[in-house]
Amino acid sequence: MSHRTAEIPHQSARIAPLQAPYAPDVEAMLAKWMPPASEAEPLRLFRTLAVHERLMSRMRPLGAGILGASATVAPQLDRKSVV
Repeated sequence: MSHRTAEIPHQSARIAPLQAPYAPDVEAMLAKWMPPASEAEPLRLFRTLAVHERLMSRMRPLGAGILGASATVAPQLDRKSVV
């Protein structure tokens, strides 16, 4: 029996993530989501949330509770699964 892999058509995002350069207030908020002194580009998830600043500010406490250094919701090894 042969095993076929179905082709999945590429779909564009419904909401495009923000691209640099960011407004100063957005850049400050994105920096809060990233590890301290990180030079990596903010994750696409965070840049998509940043399209709607109020939503992003409300999601931050949830993200910190799940993924932050003092997170009690998810053990460190399970954090990627949560995201």
